[in-house]
Amino acid sequence: MIQPVSALTPKASHKGFNSSVAKPIIDRGLERNLALLNAGGISAVLGGVTTAIARSYTTSWKHAGWFGLLAAGLSMMFVYPKFIYEVNNSKKLKG
Repeated sequence: MIQPVSALTPKASHKGFNSSVAKPIIDRGLERNLALLNAGGISAVLGGVTTAIARSYTTSWKHAGWFGLLAAGLSMMFVYPKFIYEVNNSKKLKG
């Protein structure tokens, strides 16, 4: 039988951060460079897919390439800061 939840119901508690699990393997500069490389790869793939799709709607590959370049740039603007934020937050948790 399902019991109702009340103020006296036992709650799950967090015991703390286990620092032995998340030890930094590499230095921060390399982590930032890897974040840039990862974001660049994701943006390049997205730009390529956008170029291939845009080719169906444009007169040439040149025009479709501009759409792909725009999509890659926009995705880089949104993806890269997220990865850098995660690198900086992991620094606070580990150190």
